[in-house]
Amino acid sequence: MATCSNITSSTDTTIDARIEEWIDRITGAVIGSYGFVEADHDDLKQDLRLWLLEMRASFNPARSCSSSRHDCSTSSVNARPSSAAGAR
Repeated sequence: MATCSNITSSTDTTIDARIEEWIDRITGAVIGSYGFVEADHDDLKQDLRLWLLEMRASFNPARSCSSSRHDCSTSSVNARPSSAAGAR
């Protein structure tokens, strides 16, 4: 299985069960939307797998959240909402 810690090659074509579940959820969510029908489900899954494998080539684990250039604790994802946002 490929994980962030052991991806060393862009030729690794392993997609683990966790990613397969994610692919199935994402593609299932668009069925019935944007003109997609149930018959498109397998094609959408294949397209998403291919896209993920192509993007793997540009993945750089050195630029992950643990990098000294980025502090995860100050990330906007982890930030608390401001009091102004709650006042709306």
